[in-house]
Amino acid sequence: MTQLLPTPRGTILLREVNPTDAILFRGLRLYALQESPIAFTADYRRNLSRPSKYWDNMLTLHGDKSTIFLAEHKSQFVGMTAIVRGDTPKTRHGAWIWGVYG
Repeated sequence: MTQLLPTPRGTILLREVNPTDAILFRGLRLYALQESPIAFTADYRRNLSRPSKYWDNMLTLHGDKSTIFLAEHKSQFVGMTAIVRGDTPKTRHGAWIWGVYG
């Protein structure tokens, strides 16, 4: 999914992540954790020390159970969110949103 969103500050590109986004996603995620720590259950210091393989896996291991969306403005990531589907028969029809920042 890719969508252009016009805003008063310019056009935002909203799209799903791909594996080549790992380094830039890491930077945005760490910035979000440091800038707004109360908004996340994740910890900045713990995520700062994670190896690059962790970030690669974060963007590729979810298959059809979840996806991460990025918002880009002038080729820079300015926002993110993820949607995660339930994985049991009773929760598979629903999903939750995590990692919202922007």
